[in-house]
Amino acid sequence: SMTAPELSEEFIPSVNNLVAHISRALELAETHSMQLKAEDNYRELIKNIPAGIAVSTPKGEVIEVNNTLLQIFGYNSKEEFLKVAASDHYYDKADREKLIAVRKKGQVQFEAHLKRKDGSLFWGLVTSKNHKASTGELQFLNVVQDISNLKRFEEKILFQQEELATRARVIKTTLSSFDLDNNLNSILNEIMSLLNIEYGGIYLYSEQRFVLRAWKGVSDEFRAQIISFPENKIPDWMKDYQIIQEPLSKSGKAPDYFKREGIQTWTTAPLKFVERDKEHLVGILILGSRRYKALSKQDIDILKPLREHLALAIERVFRFRDAELRLVRLKVLREIDRAIINKFTLKDILDTVISNIPREMGADAVAISLIKETQQTSLFSMHLPNGTIIDEEAFTIADSLLEHFIRRREAVIISDLSQDRRLQMHHKRILGNQLVSYLGMPLIVKNHTVGILHLLTTRKKIFAAEDIDFFHTLAGQAAIAIENAKMLEELKKSEENFRLLVEGVKEYAIFMLDPEGHIISWNSGVELMKGYKAEEIIGKHFSCFYTKEDIKAGKPEHELTNALKDGLFKGEGWRVRKDGSVSYTHLRAHETSLHLVCRLLLE
Repeated sequence: SMTAPELSEEFIPSVNNLVAHISRALELAETHSMQLKAEDNYRELIKNIPAGIAVSTPKGEVIEVNNTLLQIFGYNSKEEFLKVAASDHYYDKADREKLIAVRKKGQVQFEAHLKRKDGSLFWGLVTSKNHKASTGELQFLNVVQDISNLKRFEEKILFQQEELATRARVIKTTLSSFDLDNNLNSILNEIMSLLNIEYGGIYLYSEQRFVLRAWKGVSDEFRAQIISFPENKIPDWMKDYQIIQEPLSKSGKAPDYFKREGIQTWTTAPLKFVERDKEHLVGILILGSRRYKALSKQDIDILKPLREHLALAIERVFRFRDAELRLVRLKVLREIDRAIINKFTLKDILDTVISNIPREMGADAVAISLIKETQQTSLFSMHLPNGTIIDEEAFTIADSLLEHFIRRREAVIISDLSQDRRLQMHHKRILGNQLVSYLGMPLIVKNHTVGILHLLTTRKKIFAAEDIDFFHTLAGQAAIAIENAKMLEELKKSEENFRLLVEGVKEYAIFMLDPEGHIISWNSGVELMKGYKAEEIIGKHFSCFYTKEDIKAGKPEHELTNALKDGLFKGEGWRVRKDGSVSYTHLRAHETSLHLVCRLLLE
């Protein structure tokens, strides 16, 4: 990590030593003749020394140069060199003025950008030391060394250090956050800063399109032209891994909007990662500049590991999001399972399904319609993008589409509803929401379509195979939940009819128990037999009819267990009435799906 001055001290110490020796010899000359002789020797020496030497006055006027200096600056003779003002040999004339101002202090050394005769530039290390001529005038001995190679070496080392630092920051960004937009913008800034590029953008591949997700330096007009491209319509300037240098005055691959933006150099680099020996494309990186030939082959080589890091950063976030999405999907399926286990009502099932599908799963609006045996919609519920739930039909399904769901029992995808008349939206009912794409999934139970799960988006969407597979699974779970809810409602209705029938019978003593043995119904016949009114006994445990001895022996629990186990029980024994008297009673019990029906007969 040595600087150019330090490197020059390493490589050519003899030049600086020589300057010191010559100056010292001139100062020690005791007589005028000795000084003149020393100056003659000094002039002869500087002509042939292998370092560029110039003698100048305090005002900066050059009065003597050697052959090496002429070669360094590209001049053929001393006279030709001296015709050029000393300040014109400096790229930045302020460097010349700075030299004149500081060298009166003694020996100085500094780096400067110098100009050759042909106008080309090189880095020079200028060493200047003052001494007195034979006339007593102050002069300056200047040694000029071409350190361009050393500077290039130094710049290369510094650039490599910056490249490594950039890669380290990119890796840190990749590992420290799952915020995709923040990561993309941070990494894009790092790459553009390292390569000194004014324009940059990162496309992500999604749903068979390349969409510009991060950008910097581009105008709104330019961004509008390049915001997204279908996979099968990528422009030539974006294809493959390439670097294009095209002046504004020439026509070629650059479209007009490139010319208007002033871009003369750009490169595109596919962003890929390798998994199991297979490449996966996740996006495209584009970089551009107004400067012609702003990118070199070395820059492209440097870009290779950076784009690999960028691809991995994208892939890492995608994997994290996939994991999150899988978790969300499991939660949705769990909620439906919970609805089945808890025996929710049919309306509860519908609300559970349409309310638990988050938008990140690819659906902005969700609806369910149930189908009667007459192939007509019997019930409809829809969850709109703003969270509103409506229970009236928001769209009408054409007979041909309904037939497809019922007969073929297959999913239907409509990418653009405005171009397909099989689904007619009732815009007043969907509160002005503009729905664009559609996925319909039949709800199938025992090869019979009982309803349809509708998934709609507010922007054009191509449903991925993974999305379709999940919604197929979801539709299957929802169909089972809906069918169970229907059966439960029918069963409850049947049980209620049975209860009303039982309560109306006076000739028989009939009551009903829940599976835990609590009395849940009580007809007038058993009221006469036992002496309890319905409001007095309902909710109590049936063991209150047994004697203390039978209770202690566990007889009530034993008979209840056998009745539930076998579905039928017959028993007899002494049973207690409300007034404490006992009667010998025959019990007949049979189990329904929800209750235990008991009939009592007196001996």
